[in-house]
Amino acid sequence: MAVMRDVFEEHEVRKIIDAATTRYRRLEDAYEGLKWRLSHEPQNGVLIPGYSSPRFLYKIDPPNEELPIILALYEFDGNRATILSLRLIDKPKKKTT
Repeated sequence: MAVMRDVFEEHEVRKIIDAATTRYRRLEDAYEGLKWRLSHEPQNGVLIPGYSSPRFLYKIDPPNEELPIILALYEFDGNRATILSLRLIDKPKKKTT
């Protein structure tokens, strides 16, 4: 059975989410999905070399075209995952013919 970790976030991460929820209606739901993933499967992220303690990158690309791609930089141990930084990337607009 997988260990469930508590998920914490840096203050700046919460500011990014709060500021963007007016633009992206369902962003909070997508962010909660990211936190669920990190609480259950943080090892599935990509290890980023060059840090003194292991840090990982996790990408969520929601199927909803109105939501941005979410990139999270985080670290974790046996009890917790901490989101250190977050980036929201707009998806390219689909061309209409």
